[in-house]
Amino acid sequence: MILLLDIGNHTLHLGLAQGRRIVWHQDLPSQTGRLQLDNRLVLKQAGVLEGAVIASVVPAFTGSFRDLFRKQLGVEPLVVDHRTRTCLRIHYTPRSSLGADRIANAVAAHALRRRDTIVVDMGTATTLEVVTREGEFLGGAILPGLGTMLKTLRLQTAQLPGVEPAVPRRALGAGTAAGIRSGVFHAHFAGIDRLVQRISRETRRKYFIIATGGLSRRFGRFIRNVSSVNPLLTLQGLSIIFDRHSTPRRNHA
Repeated sequence: MILLLDIGNHTLHLGLAQGRRIVWHQDLPSQTGRLQLDNRLVLKQAGVLEGAVIASVVPAFTGSFRDLFRKQLGVEPLVVDHRTRTCLRIHYTPRSSLGADRIANAVAAHALRRRDTIVVDMGTATTLEVVTREGEFLGGAILPGLGTMLKTLRLQTAQLPGVEPAVPRRALGAGTAAGIRSGVFHAHFAGIDRLVQRISRETRRKYFIIATGGLSRRFGRFIRNVSSVNPLLTLQGLSIIFDRHSTPRRNHA
């Protein structure tokens, strides 16, 4: 059993994998998740884990969880970054600025699909990862996530209310909250659709679209031409990276 940990800005995504199959997963708040992870998971699983792998976009948390794994599990976790061995040829400058979660997404997309793919990861930020069927990571795009857009409106204005992400009933909002919800929702997905269209034109490829991330369960279906909604894609990528890192001579076709 392999422990998988994706440390996001607001959420810890936890998983257990047998081989490349995710057999258990849970989300915890990033700020309090270390204590909950200590109490709920690590001690319970300490006798069965073969290893652990971490992807983190919060450097301040990375060392804390690495120490937890060492002390409670007795394992040295693989911490994914731009230097980690993967199946991909990465075209990104500088490589050190490429997030570990985006690497995991790209690895999973290529390993599971073997076709030209765009991963749309919907979280605090919405990111697009572009992977070719030949295993090249071409780059992508980053835009504010739905929740971030709504929060920014509330914080940067004197009177606009806080609004939670939701699907608007109509584009025409009959009140302030409804107008905010409509404007942010339609602007966000129009932006994603436009990016996919432009990337396809620039690369002269037609892409398989995968939605993932914490908001994909509720909103992934609203991406035009989305082919698959897979909230566990990042964890699957981590399990694949761990498998390839621990068995480098195996044929991973």
